[in-house]
Amino acid sequence: MKIVNVVLAIAVMLGVARGDAVVDRFTIEDENIEDLHTKVLTNTETGEYVQIVTDLGGRIEDLVLRGSHKKLRSVLLTHNGSASALKNDIWWKNAILLPYANRIDEGKYTFYNGSYQLPINDVDNHNAMHGFLINKTMKVENQVTNRKSAVLVLSCQFDGKDQGYPFYPFVEITYTLSDDGFDISFQITNNNKIDPMLFYLGWHPYFKCSVYKSVITFDKCTRWAHILLNSRAIPTGISNEFNGFNGSAPIGGSATNPTHYDDAYKAIGSPDTTCSIIKTSLYDPDSNQTVVLHQGSNFPFVQVFTGIVSGTGENAVAIEPMSAMTNSFNNHDHIQILSGGEIWKGSFGVYVE
Repeated sequence: MKIVNVVLAIAVMLGVARGDAVVDRFTIEDENIEDLHTKVLTNTETGEYVQIVTDLGGRIEDLVLRGSHKKLRSVLLTHNGSASALKNDIWWKNAILLPYANRIDEGKYTFYNGSYQLPINDVDNHNAMHGFLINKTMKVENQVTNRKSAVLVLSCQFDGKDQGYPFYPFVEITYTLSDDGFDISFQITNNNKIDPMLFYLGWHPYFKCSVYKSVITFDKCTRWAHILLNSRAIPTGISNEFNGFNGSAPIGGSATNPTHYDDAYKAIGSPDTTCSIIKTSLYDPDSNQTVVLHQGSNFPFVQVFTGIVSGTGENAVAIEPMSAMTNSFNNHDHIQILSGGEIWKGSFGVYVE
């Protein structure tokens, strides 16, 4: 190791002697969207970058990645540099959802000996939706850049004062931009050393594409179940084996009215294979590019939503990784319960082919 360090040191000194600057390929810079603070991670060599809003729960505002053909792609819908649009966004564009993702039936649940009422923000269906993290200001714990990656670590300590959620998760989110794409990893700690807590989480990315022509392909390393929902978008407890989204057909419909999906799916494994990573591909024929969402084994659920096209006219499909089923505070399917001091970890990410 000492010999390697000496060689590297000599190489650096020779570079300096020749006048060659030793510069990291990756940078992290502060940038404001009006009164909102963001961090921008950039690959200066390729032009790839990601913008993260620290004032709004670490949500992603912009993501540009390069595929194998070296063509840059704007991956996600944005708010076009408007702080007002970010703060008043009813579509939850690219938000990280915690301590629950999607809906909790009527906002009610019980946990051990307590009964709780979460705020109703899905008014049409009378449900609680998507959690509290989006309204939290994140603390910058660390940021590191070098020639291989840019890594930003944000954190948030819940204070037990959120309506219907009197628990104390310490949330640590690590964002990494590298030559392999963009990755988000989580470490959730129950900072109440005595009482247990429950949570699950997700992400609500809207992937830009020509929706009705685009093709979603679920990972073939696992079987899939389609989770049936009631009229209020709550799982009924019934699921059917699902063989769609197999790459053989586009989403369908028309440019202004693609086939409507607001549907939940679960990776249910296979007797022959073990999936340490689950990949969902979105092929956009207009650009001839494929965006790949990959999820660790702690994120076995996917929600597909096409409604923003008819809602706002923006061309994108939400493919949402989730660590548990919608309404898992009540149905308990993959709900996470942490004892005092216990830690949970999980990750997902995106790259372009």
